[in-house]
Amino acid sequence: MAQNLPIGLMALGLVTGAGFGWLFFRLLALNSRLYTAGRVGPATALHVGRLAGAVLLFVALARLGGAAPLLTAFVGFLAIRPLLIRRHGRGVS
Repeated sequence: MAQNLPIGLMALGLVTGAGFGWLFFRLLALNSRLYTAGRVGPATALHVGRLAGAVLLFVALARLGGAAPLLTAFVGFLAIRPLLIRRHGRGVS
């Protein structure tokens, strides 16, 4: 069972990273709309919240299982971006 732990943590990291990446990049689109609409206060708050969420997620995964879940979460996080761009175009709405 101990041998499967890193693979389980890596799978957890990948799925968690992809899910958070989807949320992060969707909120980035909202963030862009807020900035372009001149709503700087809410846009700044959302911007800080997105970054804080990313830091919290990656630190938690690093503490949970070390490098393996951290790196697989980062792969999932980055892998979702091109899929969103392909689906919604550069102007994700």
